[in-house]
Formats: sequence, structure tokens, C-alpha cells
Amino acid sequence: MDRYDELVSDFIPGLEQDIIDNIDEQIDLQIQAFNLEIEVRLDMAEAERDWNEFKKRIIDGIKEDDILGNARARLLDFSSYYNEAATGEVQALTKQVNGLLDQLYQQDADGGASSYGDDRAQALADLKDYYTQLMESLESVLDLQEEIHEAYLDMIDEAQEKFDEQIDTYETLRDLIEHDMNVIELVYGEEAYSQLSKYYDRQEENYNKQLEFQRMQKDFWYAQMQTMEEGSEE
Repeated sequence: MDRYDELVSDFIPGLEQDIIDNIDEQIDLQIQAFNLEIEVRLDMAEAERDWNEFKKRIIDGIKEDDILGNARARLLDFSSYYNEAATGEVQALTKQVNGLLDQLYQQDADGGASSYGDDRAQALADLKDYYTQLMESLESVLDLQEEIHEAYLDMIDEAQEKFDEQIDTYETLRDLIEHDMNVIELVYGEEAYSQLSKYYDRQEENYNKQLEFQRMQKDFWYAQMQTMEEGSEE
């Protein structure tokens, strides 16, 4: 009887508690294993963006006022969110959220899940945490897209300003040549061909240069349109 009382009052309750503790510890380990891959993916994505920033500033030496250089460098960050291996931050978080939903469905159907057991509170807490991170990552992607888009528009505006300045130079030179020709005509008359011939040559040269520059400008904008079309398809 004394041994029975000892078993009922001390040993069995202690054994039950040990079993519960072991089960809880096993579930904790399973939860850690379930979340290990996503934590590694998040760390790798952040490290990739840190490396891109370091490479841009230190290795490539891209300055803050280099609009196109910064935009191209920032494009590399997209692979930290989406990539062909489906290991990007957004892809990994989406997979994790779906996996947590599956765990909750298992709990509803069977009373326990393969990784979370019957710990529904922890599954819900982790689901909320990773879903919040997913929304933040998606917002970061949209911000990155907007940043690159704005940089591209700024680059286009800057390029157009440079083109306009060059065209203005050609037109100013044309006006100067015409002014000199008018002065010669006033002094020597309209038939002063010998004095005017070099100005005709300069005028023709200026027109040819302007035409060549405008052809280059057309090719530049055509290349930009092709790039935009290819980017929209991707």
C-alpha cells in the first residue's frame, strides 16, 4: 500500500510531467526546425542587399549623382526578393506563410500538426509574424520599383536637357554664321562670293553635324524604348 501510494502520489505524476516536458521540448525543436530555413533565407537576402550596396559604393565607386549607375545597381536588389531558384525573400516568406496555414489546417482536422503539434497559439503567432514580414517585403519591392522608375525618368529628363543644349549650340552657331554673312553682304554686296564661300562651307558643316547629332539622338531614344519594352515583358 505504501508503494502504491508512492506511485500514485509521486512517481506517476512526475513521470507524466516528464513525458509532457519531453513532448513540449520535442515540439519546440520541431518548430525551430520548421522555421530554420526561412530565417536563413531572410538573413541571406539581407546580406545580398548589403553586399550590393558595398559593391556599388566601394568597388564600383558609383557616386550619388550618377542617376543611371545607381538605378542599375539597385536593380540587383530585385534578386534578393525574387529569383529563378525561388529562394528570394518574398518567395520564401510566401512559402512559409502557406506552410503555417497547412499546420493550422492539420490542427483543425487532426487535433495536431506535424511540426506544431497542438500548439495553436504559437502557430498563430508565427503566422502573424511572417505574414507581417511578407507584407513589408512586398512593400519594399514596390518602393524599389518606384525608385528605379523615378531614377530612369530623371535620367531621361537629364539626357533630353543635354540633347537640347547641344541643339541650341548648333542653332547659335548657325545664327552667328548667318550674322557674319549678312555683314559681308552689307559691306561687299550680295555677290561677294569669295568672302562668303567659307561661310557657306561652315554653314554646311554645321548643318551636317546637327543632322548627325539628331540621328544619334533618335537612335538613343529608340534603344531606350526597346529597353522599356523588354523590361515590361519581364
